[in-house]
Amino acid sequence: MTTLRRIVSVEPRGNRSLILTWDDGAITPVNFSDLISVGGVFEPLDDPDTFVQVILDLSGRFITFPCEVDFCADALRLSSGSLDAGTT
Repeated sequence: MTTLRRIVSVEPRGNRSLILTWDDGAITPVNFSDLISVGGVFEPLDDPDTFVQVILDLSGRFITFPCEVDFCADALRLSSGSLDAGTT
């Protein structure tokens, strides 16, 4: 049985990146540059003022941005490092 990991904190960093801290103590960077470059629904994340407004859901199972773009914890954990359009 797979344990569903939860995000306990999210910290925006420069260069379209977040630092995620997990319930098992792991700390992982996630870079959104490649995904943002795709454009479309991800284009608003290119605005630094929007990107830093990331919110961690109370359950710790997803993060969301004010532009109504969200990412589940499982995809973020699997793609620690960088995201591409296929991992959301």
